[in-house]
Amino acid sequence: MRSAYRRVPVPQRQNYRDKTLPAPIMGLVLNENLASAKPGGARLLYNWRPTTSGIQMRGGSRLHATLDAAAVGAVMVYDSGSTRKLFAATPTFIYEVLAPADPEVAPSADISGQTSGAWSSALMTTTGGTFLVCVNGADSMQQYNGTTWTTITGVSSPAITGVTTSVLSHVWTYRNRLFFVDAGTMDAWYLPVDAIAGAVRRAMGGERKAA
Repeated sequence: MRSAYRRVPVPQRQNYRDKTLPAPIMGLVLNENLASAKPGGARLLYNWRPTTSGIQMRGGSRLHATLDAAAVGAVMVYDSGSTRKLFAATPTFIYEVLAPADPEVAPSADISGQTSGAWSSALMTTTGGTFLVCVNGADSMQQYNGTTWTTITGVSSPAITGVTTSVLSHVWTYRNRLFFVDAGTMDAWYLPVDAIAGAVRRAMGGERKAA
């Protein structure tokens, strides 16, 4: 008797190669042919943000506080290194919203009776501490020192003279000075070095008479 044999195919070994795909630093690119697309572009970016050297996951959101029905016009951060607070402004109020007792319940307003929520703010650190300086071009300047808000006028303590603080619509710091823009004009003003109050000087534009 002859033995019968059946040829059994031997499975071929799979060869794998690693391939590195570069991060899409060019961002979303939709005007290229898929068959000849250049490296570095993406056809879909979902929760990713391109950078110059890679991509980062887009940040999420978290409820900090429930405010009144009016829209929030500005979010302002106070950070002295040891104390950090977050404020949100509506057209009438300014609230501290970093860690309310209950995010579902509206906190008490730190400041009320304002007419605009479009605040511009800057942090200024001097020998007297760190101050959050806020202006909106409609209401008097507000300053926060880590514990207390102070309305700044020409007769307050401290005070700013030489310009009415309610006309200042933008604030920034440069070389340890506070600079301001006069709403609706090309006028800019600045305070002395390391100062949060005092007599302002005109950087450009025309003189405005102090109230």
